[in-house]
Amino acid sequence: MRKSTFAVAVLLLVGIAWLGLQGNSPRAADAKPAVQKWEYQKISWSVTSEGDTLNQLGDKGWEMCGVVPGAAYTTLIFKRPKQ
Repeated sequence: MRKSTFAVAVLLLVGIAWLGLQGNSPRAADAKPAVQKWEYQKISWSVTSEGDTLNQLGDKGWEMCGVVPGAAYTTLIFKRPKQ
């Protein structure tokens, strides 16, 4: 009786351990994240340029990401997620 109880207990523990090790990995971890793609725009900016242009670009989702100064004008570089 003792041997059979011990054998059942061992089999039960082995079964529980096996089920615990067989856990499903989360599907999100298996999937590769999508690569963000960007589109860019550049504009020439001088002292006489209107500020509304920048507000309009911002309203359309453009974000300034770079400035290239020049003698006559400055080039502003904008980016936004590709649409």
